[in-house]
Amino acid sequence: MSVLSAARTALAAQIDAATTVQVTPHPPGDLQAVRESIWLERGESTFEWRSLGIGPQLARNRMEEISIDLQVRVFKEGSLQTTAAAAAMARCEELLDAIEDAVAPAPDLGGVVSYGRIASMSVTPLATDSGWLIEGRARFEAQNHPS
Repeated sequence: MSVLSAARTALAAQIDAATTVQVTPHPPGDLQAVRESIWLERGESTFEWRSLGIGPQLARNRMEEISIDLQVRVFKEGSLQTTAAAAAMARCEELLDAIEDAVAPAPDLGGVVSYGRIASMSVTPLATDSGWLIEGRARFEAQNHPS
């Protein structure tokens, strides 16, 4: 049985507890109406069979690799585009750092997975008519070994 759903729930709870922004399982709505958001995007689970067996023995020998993509969005209004862009970029990077800091003390998500880590991060600035929208992405990767 996959632990992907439990990992998504535990990851969201860990990040939610460490930031001032509520973590949601889906985009929160209008890009500019919601000033700051973090949500879980795609989750993927793949399995590697460590050895052959039959029935319950086979299930115990399966190693699961999980990846969960997170999206961060920060919108800042401003007539001075440079000021708004800098403020939005700084806040997005602050939230990405908070995500990494939330995972670091408990990379096993409270025992849900064997171990995990933030594997990558990226930031993309997008100009709008009334300010800047900064999109940040983080990828959590984990492995779960059978006990």
